[in-house]
Amino acid sequence: MPKKIFYYTRRYSQKIGKRQGRNFTWKLWPFWKNPKVPYPLVDQVDDAQFEDELLSVAMNEIAEVNEFWKSKDKQLKTRYCTTKAEREIALLKFKQEEADVAPEEANVEEVTEELMDFESAPIKHRTALFFHGIVFLCEVVFNSIVFNVFGAELWESIITAVGVSLGLTVFAYFLGKLMKKGEKTKTDIIWIYIIPIVTLGGIIAVSVIRSIYIGELMANPNTAFGIHMSVSLAAFLFALLNIVLFLGGVLISYMSFTHNERLLETIKKQYKNAIQRLKKETAEAARASEEFEQTNNNYIRAKHERQKEFERHNANAKTIKAIAEYLVEAYRTANMEARRDSIKPLCFKRQPKQILLPPELLPENLDWDCKFIDTKNPNIFTGSKPS
Repeated sequence: MPKKIFYYTRRYSQKIGKRQGRNFTWKLWPFWKNPKVPYPLVDQVDDAQFEDELLSVAMNEIAEVNEFWKSKDKQLKTRYCTTKAEREIALLKFKQEEADVAPEEANVEEVTEELMDFESAPIKHRTALFFHGIVFLCEVVFNSIVFNVFGAELWESIITAVGVSLGLTVFAYFLGKLMKKGEKTKTDIIWIYIIPIVTLGGIIAVSVIRSIYIGELMANPNTAFGIHMSVSLAAFLFALLNIVLFLGGVLISYMSFTHNERLLETIKKQYKNAIQRLKKETAEAARASEEFEQTNNNYIRAKHERQKEFERHNANAKTIKAIAEYLVEAYRTANMEARRDSIKPLCFKRQPKQILLPPELLPENLDWDCKFIDTKNPNIFTGSKPS
């Protein structure tokens, strides 16, 4: 197994330096000094053998660190480039979704302004229906009393009153709606004339017929629910109050619609659709934002992991280089101290050989570029390929 730089210590290097720098060696027995020429020689130009050994061990170990880093970086670069591509795709999607929200917001604002500028009805539809219900109940109660005065049975009076009141309420609703309509067709105009004529004619006809032909045949036509009145008065009140209630229903209906109800419904529908589209685009933008945030976090982690792993290997190589240079200096110092003549060899007069780190372990050569071929498949790129 080859030696590592950590096998050599300062003490060991000094020991080698002193041993080689002396001009004698110890003889085992008897203990005396055998003369020898100090090493390296004074006129030696080449580096000392121990220095070459130290530098060789250091360079071999740095080469191993470099190979391990290159093997590790294949995975790290692949992960980094993949997360970077996913981040870029998510960012493009987020920007697109965010850009799609702006037109929908403008559309909602525009439709809202149209809806607010549109002349709204004085009475809401629900309120109008409530008033129509009150008018209908009033008509039912009043007509039941009148029909009973005309001589009909109580149940017959109630049934007839419900039918007449319902017809008057429906006619009043549609007449008010037609009268409020802005652009009227010929059919609308015809109905505007027909409905009041038919309604008023019907009210008068019922009151006259009931008073003349039916009321006189009843045994007690002047009393109903404890109320005493003549048939003529009942007929007159029937016609008058039904006409008043009918006109009230028409007024309520007229005030609950706009001049262009169809346009209003169209604008309301546009507003509803615009709100739905805005909600949809906003939700998609939110999902795109979350996706971008997740991919961005993955990208940051992958980049940080690669950066830290490179710094660790770079620091290991620098440490090995520094140790080797330090041991060489310790060797030379001890060697010179052991020399009696203090004459420095030629090889000691120049700096030791420089240990250069491999290009892959230099910070300026750490490549962060990912040249993608297909953005739809982030795993395909022209940078470092997966092993």
